[in-house]
This record gives sequence, C-alpha cells and structure tokens, in this order.
Amino acid sequence: MRIKIIVEGKSDEIFLKALLKKLNIRGINIEISGGKNKCEITKPKTIKKIIENAKEDGYEKVIILVDKITQFDCGRINSSCVLDIKEEYKKRVLKGLNVDIVIVDEEIECWFILGEKAVNYYKNCYSEVKKLFNSTSQQQIAQRAVKKLDLILKNREKNRSFEYFLEKIGI
Repeated sequence: MRIKIIVEGKSDEIFLKALLKKLNIRGINIEISGGKNKCEITKPKTIKKIIENAKEDGYEKVIILVDKITQFDCGRINSSCVLDIKEEYKKRVLKGLNVDIVIVDEEIECWFILGEKAVNYYKNCYSEVKKLFNSTSQQQIAQRAVKKLDLILKNREKNRSFEYFLEKIGI
C-alpha cells in the first residue's frame, strides 16, 4: 500500500524518513505541508491540494501528523483531549476530506526524548530536547534523535501517539 504522510516541518521529515528506513518500510512518502519556515498544516487550501495530489498520484492512504500544540489561525484548540483536537481539525481544516490524522502528543520532539529517557509524558518537549541533545536547531536535534532510533523504538510504548503512528503505518 502506498501511503503519503503530511508533516509540519523539516525536522519531522528528517526523523520520519530515517525511521522508515530503519524499519525497512517502502511505499511511504513524506511531504512537508509548507515551504521554508512556513507551516501550512492548518491551511485548508494547502492540505486539500496535497491530499488531492496524493490521490491523483495513486496513494491509497494519507496520514496527517498534527502536533497537539499546533496553533490554528484562530488560536490553539483549547482541549487536552486528542479526540477533540482531531474532530476540530477535521472541521476546521479537512472540511469533509477523509484521511487519517495522528495527533502527536505535544510535538514530535516528545518522541525524540524516548532516545534519552523512557518517560510517559513531557511538557515543553522542544525545550527538553534542546538540553538533552545540546542544540537549538530543530534539524540538528532531529538528526541527533535519528542516531537514537533503536532506543526510541524500544521505549515506544511510553508515548501513546508514537505507538498509534506506528500502528497506522503497519508496525
């Protein structure tokens, strides 16, 4: 099955491409929702176009990764419930388009923490990984997290959104 995964930014892409390679998974393509330093994951026109192009290109499944802390045009969704955020994303952005949504607990950097610590949950994960990986560059942090993929996968059950994502891609 060919799958298209839509992500917010470059660090997501770096990490997921390495993860897929590590897991020896083929047929999955990662696409960043926006241009350089421009996140478009909450822009209905952009997302609709990416989804339509994916369908035209023969992808059978589209998965969108949305950080729980993503800011929408009218502010952050005020809910800690993943299902509420998913429903609100469907209503505000997808507007009837049928795709899989993975709400990443806080942000993808929370997945990176699993390479250093087997923890269930963190707030402000980006701040935490900046310290753990001794860098302020999101791309560099992602590259350092890639080196910890074995441990991240070993600790995967400590992050429910990471586990859910792996299930969505058939792992």
